[in-house]
Amino acid sequence: MEIKNFSADLLQIFIKVADEGSISQAAEALYLDPSSISRRLKNLESNVGTELLSRSAKGVTLTQAGKLLYDFALNFLKNLTELEGQLMSQPLAFGTYDSIASSTYAGYFARHLTDFREIFISNDTKLLTDRFNRGKLEALIMDQEFGADLTGDFSEKNLFEEAYFLLSKNLVKDDLSQLKLILYPSSCPIHHKVLENGLAESQLKVIDFAESTVSFVRKSDYSTILPAALAQKYANELQLVQLPERFNRQIALFTRFSALDSLLIELIGYQEANHSQQ
Repeated sequence: MEIKNFSADLLQIFIKVADEGSISQAAEALYLDPSSISRRLKNLESNVGTELLSRSAKGVTLTQAGKLLYDFALNFLKNLTELEGQLMSQPLAFGTYDSIASSTYAGYFARHLTDFREIFISNDTKLLTDRFNRGKLEALIMDQEFGADLTGDFSEKNLFEEAYFLLSKNLVKDDLSQLKLILYPSSCPIHHKVLENGLAESQLKVIDFAESTVSFVRKSDYSTILPAALAQKYANELQLVQLPERFNRQIALFTRFSALDSLLIELIGYQEANHSQQ
């Protein structure tokens, strides 16, 4: 038997399925797809080299090996929760982009304002990575590609992929070379991607704040580019065009403590699930 690829969220899924006696009921409770749960449980059984669940038309029950893993998982998650309490007793500093803090995970950050030593928000990726590298941030959400700029030991977890939208007062086309744009500073990922796709530097103005950028777009012939979470807020007043997939960004979570990785993912995932039900 070879035990590998365990994670806190996988063990929580296993426990929920065992408690419910049904994959479909567990999927409903966890806001997950039943086929995804079945696949992950099959992979878990493959990894441990034995059947953990007996499946029938009436549902699922634990095998003898499943009962052993169930007890282990309960104890493991209890210890992990205790570890969370010990780690969080030393408040963390969390850094991220304005678009992440104000839209995608606004509820999460609002719920945990008192849990963190600091929530540092900036659209300057260089500033975020520098603070992380100097130990001033213990957790960071930003574009995955900039993980290459981080130093020291850290844990990385992909969160989601997000599209970018072109916003304008009038109907716009996605031919960026023909537009006048207001963008975030050069440290913003989309800034580089736009220049790489033919926009002249002379056609570009830089502003570091989304609200000011959108206000200027409302009153001029300039356009701007914002991530989907921010762009959708202005769909009723500006024209939106989704940019090609090559402009998409992959957002990831970086933490200094590997033990916090699963804990933060769990909290963020919980917030996402609640948000999707609203």
